[in-house]
Order: sequence, then C-alpha cells, then structure tokens
Amino acid sequence: MLWSERIKAPAFWSLLSACQEEPYLTIWHGATARYSMICFQPFLRFIAQNAQYTLNDASIQLNSPWAWMRATCQRFSLSQTVAESPMQLGMMGYLGYEFASLLAPCEDMPAADPSPLPDCVLYAYSHGMVYDHAQQTLILMATGWPETAPKARAENAQSQLAALKQVVERQKALGALPDRFVSSVQSNFNADTYPAAVRELQAAILRGDLFQAN
Repeated sequence: MLWSERIKAPAFWSLLSACQEEPYLTIWHGATARYSMICFQPFLRFIAQNAQYTLNDASIQLNSPWAWMRATCQRFSLSQTVAESPMQLGMMGYLGYEFASLLAPCEDMPAADPSPLPDCVLYAYSHGMVYDHAQQTLILMATGWPETAPKARAENAQSQLAALKQVVERQKALGALPDRFVSSVQSNFNADTYPAAVRELQAAILRGDLFQAN
C-alpha cells in the first residue's frame, strides 16, 4: 500500500526553508524541471567505506553489500505507485567509484586513496513530498515502513502524512520567500589562471593521476 494526498503548495523556496532543520534532508530539484522531490527522516541509513558497513549508525557485517541491497529492496518493495507523480519513494544516495571494487574484485587494483567521503551512502525514505511546479500543488506520499503489520503500517503512514503537513504549516509561519535568490558570486579564477588550471588537469589525466575533476 501507498498513501498519498495532493494539497495546494506553498512557494517552493519557502517550503525548503521550513524543511532545513529536518534530519537527513534530501532534495531532487532542477531549475527547469516540472517536479521536485523533498524527503527527510529516512528509516534506513546504509553507509559503506573501505569494506566497513554501518546501518543506522551501528556497525554490521556483510559478505556482500549487493546481496543486502537486493534483499532490502525486495523487503520494502511497493506493488503500488502514485500514477500522477514521476517520482516515487525508495532508496536515495550514491555509489562511489571505489565501491566498484566490491562488484568486480581485482587483485592488481591499487589501494584507493583515503577519502573522508564514504564509498556508498543509501537512505531509505518512507515518506516525502513531490512539488508540482506546473500546477502549484504538493503530492504527499507515505508508505508506513518500516512497520510491516497491516494495521501498524497504516497507522504509521497516517503519522507520516501528518508530519509532512506539519512542515507545510511551519512554512506558513515563516512567510513567503522569493522564488529565486540572486547572490554576488565571484570567481577565484581570471582569464590567465583558468586556462592554466585546465592544462594542469589535462596533464594529470594523461599521467594517469586522476580520472576526472569537477
């Protein structure tokens, strides 16, 4: 089951401002896209780094993280979706390049450089909001996970929808914000230093020191 409700949407940036204190906030937004998605309070938080794994901040032992992902997705799969929304609830996060070594181990592969960023971060969201910029409406969605018993799950879903509505009500107290923010952004490059930096990166790629740079 999937519980959903469409309501009149407040201004998008005002809504984001009301969400900024929510834990583990995730936003999918494109400047020209019709839909944006806002999720927070995931019921599962999976993090992997250097073949060490944590689930909701507790260390766990896994023979295969891929098997765990597959089993978790199957356990919390949905037989129903919100037809009016192209965005649905589920796992959100990223798989880093270093995580590929667990998919295809290679004895000759050099050790990855230590990085403060995890190799993999996945958050499982049981409720969230989809903002329809074209119709100025908000689609509230809840699954009731991680509860599995039908009655408990239905009750939890209603609590999740209520929590989403509380965020909308909080936005009303903040008042409207402009739809766009303009800031005085200044570059730390000039016409001479930028081409020089590009040439330095190109040389590093040709040496095999790095794959890409942003």
